Amino acid sequence: MILYQENLDKFYSDCFNPKNGKHISDLILFEMLKRNLPSVSHSEKASWEASLPPIAELLKTNDIDGDIDVAIEYKIIDTKQRIDFLIYGLDEKNQKNLVLVELKQWSDCKRSSLQNYIRTNGGNGVDDYWHPSYQAFNYGNIISSFNEYVYKNNVHIKTCSYLGNMKKGFSTIIKDINEYPLITESPCYLEDDEKKLVEFIKKYVKKPCKEILYEIEGSRVRPSENFANMLYNAITGEPFFSYDENQAYSVSKIINEVEDALNSGRKKTIIIKGGPGSGKSVVAMNILGQLVKRKINACYVTSNFTPKTFLKDILIAKDFKKSAIAELFKGPKVFASSGVNDFDCVIVDEAHRMYKRKFGLGVKKDVDLVDSLFRASRVLVFLIDEDQIVTRNDFVTIEKIEEYSKAYKTELIENEKLELTTQFRCIGGEQYIEFVNKIPGYKNSFYSLRGVKYKLKIVDTIDELIKIRDKYNQNNHQMRLMAGYTKEWKSKDDINKYDFIYPNGIKLKWNIKKTNMAAINDSNQINNVFCIHTLQGLEVEYAGVIIGEDLTYNEEKKCIEFHKEKIAKSDTISGIRTAPYDEARRMIQNTYKVLLTRGIKGTYIYAEDQSLRKYLKDLVEICS
Repeated sequence: MILYQENLDKFYSDCFNPKNGKHISDLILFEMLKRNLPSVSHSEKASWEASLPPIAELLKTNDIDGDIDVAIEYKIIDTKQRIDFLIYGLDEKNQKNLVLVELKQWSDCKRSSLQNYIRTNGGNGVDDYWHPSYQAFNYGNIISSFNEYVYKNNVHIKTCSYLGNMKKGFSTIIKDINEYPLITESPCYLEDDEKKLVEFIKKYVKKPCKEILYEIEGSRVRPSENFANMLYNAITGEPFFSYDENQAYSVSKIINEVEDALNSGRKKTIIIKGGPGSGKSVVAMNILGQLVKRKINACYVTSNFTPKTFLKDILIAKDFKKSAIAELFKGPKVFASSGVNDFDCVIVDEAHRMYKRKFGLGVKKDVDLVDSLFRASRVLVFLIDEDQIVTRNDFVTIEKIEEYSKAYKTELIENEKLELTTQFRCIGGEQYIEFVNKIPGYKNSFYSLRGVKYKLKIVDTIDELIKIRDKYNQNNHQMRLMAGYTKEWKSKDDINKYDFIYPNGIKLKWNIKKTNMAAINDSNQINNVFCIHTLQGLEVEYAGVIIGEDLTYNEEKKCIEFHKEKIAKSDTISGIRTAPYDEARRMIQNTYKVLLTRGIKGTYIYAEDQSLRKYLKDLVEICS
């Protein structure tokens, strides 16, 4: 999203010769309000007024073509991330380049104990802040990895940071290449480095090329093929830079806490919260890779079969040794026979799906597997989203973690900075997620779908949904149907029977459980309907969601209603039918939140309840 874009001459004028008394900061603020973006603090507005005029003057007085375009507070895809300043154009070989500059008003700094961080007064008091050159590089990497125009047209993205108030005496800290090796690629410029900053920009931007930003802004947003390679690099301990500041902080904080625990002998428990698509597994892989690289005995655990299989498949494709994979990826049952502190760190992904007891395969009935995890690990990391608890066997909650931590006298670490909020799966971003929250009746701040680059449609019939699915799949795209568990699984025992029977002769079957791969990736099952129990932790290009009769809309009362009695009797996993109403309602809510957040590029919804269908259609039309 472009909040401010002008050529350099106009930018300079807006900073020093504003029309009608409107300073550059007023223009940016006006655009934010016009687009219904959250209001900014007084300190952020003050930072614009302090940082933008100096860079405008620096560029204007150093022989840079005044027709070259700049942009301010450019919003990356549909995340909360905004780039402070960018300038773009062609170099002497007519290569298209985009230069991102992270601006900071910091005047001093100290070393931080956290990897890739600096300790300073960053506006919210003295604390650990992400190194600005790493922050800029991250922004560039997000654009390179997700913007189709950029990676298909080989647009080069260069990044740097500029701290105009920081004297060169602090360069021994903030420019320490041993501590921050990335600054060789994403330089950091201080008070006396203005000429070097200009030289860096002029190296890549010599001539105007106005269409670059507009092409980027109008481009489709989808992950590049390089994304799997980056995930592999994370697992093998290489830096992974496509995450936001909260993800970066979580990785650095956990590594620091593990090293401290090993030195002090203390046990620790760390809680990382994050909704669907916020990058919990990305954080888990980075932690695992960084710890193993340090020869720390760490492993990844999840009770979810499919995400674990997906991650293993990435390693197998890269010829990773199966014996090494077995050491890194484990199931919860392994810990039933573990000794005290056998592991330095255990990373529990999808922790909300962890069960307490699992009889069989050598595990006795009375074994508490969560207790076993606490006993076996010096540091336990839980990545959790309580809004994805969909069965009564999903035992682990934040409250339960706190209880076990207290019983084991571990140091409990949880705070707001360890909460992942940016949406990376659905390109509809936070606006789409708030829409999803509104459907099953969560508390939400949904206000608009305007400007959301996401395919969203409420279809009138199941016929229409199937036609959309077939069109996508026939054109080398991936679309899968998924539904709440309201249909009996008749085809399980008789392949001649169907589970979904609609008018016009439409008949569908539930998916078949696979043991060697994720069912959703099975080409023989593209016409099946997938249930909640095979989808958590996975994603598809497009999702077709069938909302069953467990979720309806009462037109008279104008409210969403839940019907646990509509859950299929063959659903022996969730326990929704026999759960108390409030618990059942919560699990039905969570089920549809998971289903409605599986689609990366789009979601098509068919509600069996006619009133709900009308309510959703009206909601989308009014808010689009």
